[in-house]
Amino acid sequence: MEPLHQFNPDTSDQVSENAISAETHKRLFQRGLKWLGAGMFLLAAGAGINFLLFSSDTSFTTVMYTVTSVGGIMVLKGVADIFGF
Repeated sequence: MEPLHQFNPDTSDQVSENAISAETHKRLFQRGLKWLGAGMFLLAAGAGINFLLFSSDTSFTTVMYTVTSVGGIMVLKGVADIFGF
């Protein structure tokens, strides 16, 4: 008499690998959304600095370019995490 459900080690390994892969992708997607949100905030902050200090006599180019560059890098990191690069 044979059992109703036969154990196939190849299938069980694939299921566990797929579950691990799906969990890893979900975690990376959530992390990517956080990086994307933080990067967009910094890009908006850079635009706000530019808007508020445009008519002032002080030089704000270093701060503006630094905040904008860091925001852009954070957006690229978020997109890379979301798409799985």
